[in-house]
Amino acid sequence: MPSEDWSYKNIQNFYDRVRMALGAVSMVTLPDEYMDYPEKAPFAELVVRSRIKDFDSVPDDKFPLVESAVVYKTAALFQSLVSSKSVKKKQIPTVTLEYNDNVDFTINGLSLSDYVDFLIAEINGEQIGSRFIGFRVTKGGNTCWS
Repeated sequence: MPSEDWSYKNIQNFYDRVRMALGAVSMVTLPDEYMDYPEKAPFAELVVRSRIKDFDSVPDDKFPLVESAVVYKTAALFQSLVSSKSVKKKQIPTVTLEYNDNVDFTINGLSLSDYVDFLIAEINGEQIGSRFIGFRVTKGGNTCWS
């Protein structure tokens, strides 16, 4: 169970865990002080706390999920920064090519934000459903959306 003064700063190896969630980016690309900006880790913590039904009563066995949710929510807030810094170079005989490498920010096939949703649902004891919106039926030349 969290204490009243618990914050993301109490999460062991917090800063390294966020960098690992983003594909092991370096401290140069993502310094600790960037994560401490009010719009980043403190905001991520606030979002996670607000989505947990009774934060002050989270059982000890589920508290690691809370910590992971805060780590992944913080990481999700830095995806665009890390993507913009992932420039690769390739040298061919006459030219040096620079390009952005596609960075895969998924965990078990879920985006970081979807994984946070999964963790929070698990903490709250809820079933997380799919995001199925509809399907398309085609027959002959007609298309029907459901």
